[in-house]
Parts: sequence; structure tokens; C-alpha cells
Amino acid sequence: MIRRADLIGYRSGFFEDHELAMAFDLVTRGGATALGLADYGLA
Repeated sequence: MIRRADLIGYRSGFFEDHELAMAFDLVTRGGATALGLADYGLA
């Protein structure tokens, strides 16, 4: 999933910390939310 976040950031032109944090949130907490998992993601 980290590789997917890397690809999302690269293809979207994310270079700043807050943009990269959003990409990692998408592949960790966002995916877990879609699957109905609680308390999951980067902290």
C-alpha cells in the first residue's frame, strides 16, 4: 500500500508534506473505512 501511495503522490504531483500525508491517508485509513475497519491507518 505504501507503493500505491507513492504512485498516487507521483502521478498527482504531490511534493509537499501535507499532500503526501493525504496520499498515505487514502491508502491506509481510506481503504480501511471502505472495508469497515475501525482504528486503522497511520498515526
